[in-house]
Amino acid sequence: MKINLKAKKTEAEWQKTLDNFWMKATPQWFEWLGWILILGAITFLAMETQNITLNIVSTVSYIALFFYTKLFLFIRVSRISFDKDRTE
Repeated sequence: MKINLKAKKTEAEWQKTLDNFWMKATPQWFEWLGWILILGAITFLAMETQNITLNIVSTVSYIALFFYTKLFLFIRVSRISFDKDRTE
């Protein structure tokens, strides 16, 4: 979702913009929290049981989460940067 902070909007329009942002961001946030909690549980079990399979699953999951987060942030940051360049 794009938010142009330089836009001249009424208070009601800004409230609608913020409402739309949080309606989209909140499910994503809790989806990520779920991933992190599951990954933490797998890592905890791997450390407690010293099970090689759980260690492998934990390691692969951390690597996948790292690359997903990196890709997600790169796409978002480049969109913001691109949008900023277009408006100037």
